[in-house]
Amino acid sequence: GLATQVGLHPSHLGRAFRARHGVTVGEYVRQLRVAEAARRLAHGDTPIAELATELGFADQSHLTRAFRQRLGWTPAAFRAAHPRG
Repeated sequence: GLATQVGLHPSHLGRAFRARHGVTVGEYVRQLRVAEAARRLAHGDTPIAELATELGFADQSHLTRAFRQRLGWTPAAFRAAHPRG
């Protein structure tokens, strides 16, 4: 869909995006989703399973794997280390 919106062939968009940003479009989107999860964990009290669903992860374990891979923490440990208030 993104390639159509910007008027490029999907493979051309993928190559150009990776050359410019060093990651695939999909990885970039996952990075944004994990960053949003971190922000919401540090500043809110929404349950982790609910955050996972709201941010497009398949379930809480999917969010946990992505979060740990990118930030080195589980969402629960991250939340505990960043008390609100």
